[in-house]
Amino acid sequence: MSKKLLGWLGGIEVAVFTVLQGSAVTLGLLVAPVVFITIRQSGATANPDDLAGKVFGNILHIWLWATLVCALILLATAIYSYAKIQPRSRLLLGRVLTMGLITVLTIGFAYTLFRIDAIQAGLTKPIDAYPAGVGARGEFDFLHNLSTDLISASLVVGTVWLVLSVLAVVKLYRKEIYQKDTSQTVSRKEEASLKF
Repeated sequence: MSKKLLGWLGGIEVAVFTVLQGSAVTLGLLVAPVVFITIRQSGATANPDDLAGKVFGNILHIWLWATLVCALILLATAIYSYAKIQPRSRLLLGRVLTMGLITVLTIGFAYTLFRIDAIQAGLTKPIDAYPAGVGARGEFDFLHNLSTDLISASLVVGTVWLVLSVLAVVKLYRKEIYQKDTSQTVSRKEEASLKF
């Protein structure tokens, strides 16, 4: 693979990875708390947590599609790099496997999000009005916790992907320097033998 193409792929991967991981952290640490606090403090509704949950759910639906696109782009670039860079290394294979896992985790998150929507659509009152751990509320709580775990796992696996990517780049760079040094040494020996 040419240096220029490798550079472009690396740039695309950095940008897309930043959107993928950065948006998850931003949603969890900033957006969710602000939505819940703002709606609670507004006093606009008798069930502020229910409204905040629905608002944040709508944000998650938009975010989900962007995340899925990012994961698929990164999976495609990881597969392409693995197929084109010779010799193939475990680091490159690890990048493919970790990004495949992130894609699966994102699909699992999508399932939990759509299932939560289906549960809420069938309710006649806010979810907080139902007894905890029973029926629809029990399933809702389980799916809510599962979705949080899936996002957390995706962040951890994303960090592993980043480490593997950095190590792969370092390995390729060192290999290239070694090959240059070796070829220069060989050409100097050839020049020296021609002089005699």
